[in-house]
Amino acid sequence: MTNPTARQTTQQTRPARRLTAAWLVTCCSLLMPMTAISCDNHGPGFGFYPMNKHLKSASDLSSPIAQGMALASKPRYTVAVGVTSEVPYTVIVPESFSDAKVLWQADDTVNLSGAYDQAIAPATDAELVLTVAPTKAGTYVVRGKLSGTLGGEQDSQSASKSAFILIKAVGEDGNLAKTTN
Repeated sequence: MTNPTARQTTQQTRPARRLTAAWLVTCCSLLMPMTAISCDNHGPGFGFYPMNKHLKSASDLSSPIAQGMALASKPRYTVAVGVTSEVPYTVIVPESFSDAKVLWQADDTVNLSGAYDQAIAPATDAELVLTVAPTKAGTYVVRGKLSGTLGGEQDSQSASKSAFILIKAVGEDGNLAKTTN
């Protein structure tokens, strides 16, 4: 025999479950387009330009201005701790840009030298070398930004391109990090 009160309770909660499921589907269908709008460098949810700008990211809005500029490198490098390694990267600056500059930054445990803070002449298509020397084992991000000014003095607009390099620093024994117990 079944308990009649248990059957009544199940029948009473069924509409509430359906309403909850419908609400969940509605929320998910509304949030999916919102998470698709994102910054090119970080992925969904980052880099939103201020509201009332049609929800475009800052990189989307500056990309027509920065067309022709390029800052590129291989995305991943594995280097030994304490050893100086060269990381080549490419810079392209069109003739219409002035005051172009490339700047690379990293954590304090990664020493940067070479062409990490350098002015770039207009009409440049060059391969430069960034020198990296990590002091501790681990994984580090080196962030690069190429910025410049398009146009003359009166109607100039600034533009920039970004790049990221993942540096994996391994110890002498090939381990990523040393742990002590």
